[in-house]
Amino acid sequence: MFDISRIITHVMRTFTQNGTFSDDLIAIVDAKIAVWQALLPACKKDPLQHDGKVDEVMFLAHMIASM
Repeated sequence: MFDISRIITHVMRTFTQNGTFSDDLIAIVDAKIAVWQALLPACKKDPLQHDGKVDEVMFLAHMIASM
């Protein structure tokens, strides 16, 4: 969750400095999110655990990444 929050912080900081979402910023954010997803351990890639419970922190992180 911390890593995805840092990505969002980067986006918001860059937006407030430039006032726009450039193509470069979008490409950088897409790459950062792809790397974040690729580096997740297998047990964290799906917020639904084997026992049927939802990992709420990972669910929130995945929701943030999909926005």
